[in-house]
Amino acid sequence: MAGRTHGAERNPTCLSVALPGAVENSLYVLDSSPGAAMDRFHHLREEYTTSCFEVLECYGGEGVRGMHTGWRWRLLPPPPFALLPGDGDGDGDDYEPSYITSYTSTLNANGCSAIYISCDGGIGTYCFDTSRHLEEWRHVGEWTLPFHGKAQYVPEFNLWFGFSAHSDKLCALDLSTMEQNQQQPTVRYLFEHLNAPVEKDWSTMSSELLNLVAGKFYVVRSIDAHDTIGQQLAVLSGVEIVRGDDQGLRMVKHKRTAYGFNKDIINWVL
Repeated sequence: MAGRTHGAERNPTCLSVALPGAVENSLYVLDSSPGAAMDRFHHLREEYTTSCFEVLECYGGEGVRGMHTGWRWRLLPPPPFALLPGDGDGDGDDYEPSYITSYTSTLNANGCSAIYISCDGGIGTYCFDTSRHLEEWRHVGEWTLPFHGKAQYVPEFNLWFGFSAHSDKLCALDLSTMEQNQQQPTVRYLFEHLNAPVEKDWSTMSSELLNLVAGKFYVVRSIDAHDTIGQQLAVLSGVEIVRGDDQGLRMVKHKRTAYGFNKDIINWVL
């Protein structure tokens, strides 16, 4: 599509979001380095003929099918910090393109989703209101979300699950009141390590959580083992989150398997 927001060299941040009255979920796509993306299009900043942020949406009301329904890309305003490149005079106010370290979504009081992102480099946390009459960003706080990558809401527990920013362990958080409290949310549960088969020279490249519903998940870790066995590995671990006698949550480990890739590169886990 013309005006695509990201190049092949970086994976974008993607969130599937349900909107009130929409026929299908909408897919929000944000460049993982918003400032760097806008630097590529600096001469178009004011016109927004391209952006680091877009939505793939289904148009047409409920019950409207066939010729009157379809999919389209629509540009959205970039995060405010992405429009501040700095003047380069070295006086300390220059903006250095930052990287999105964590992201998630919640439902607001109007039944619309709010997208949250945290960035490194002192940017903090921003929120985007997906309400069609708003569609605007606001700064939430100087703090960052306490997980890395994506956190997803699990209705069975009314909590968000992701990977701790400090230990890469599976964790659970309550994000429902973070703006009301105006402070960084805390981790409610931190589960034990899965003891992935990692040798001395192996490194974990990424961790993904796949929700299988009913409290069951796959934890997928991409591991770089090229220096020892000449492969990249995908390690899939089945886990289940259950309530204990004290009504607290605990993790039950199930089967684990690994797949090796000689030439392929793992870019996405869907």
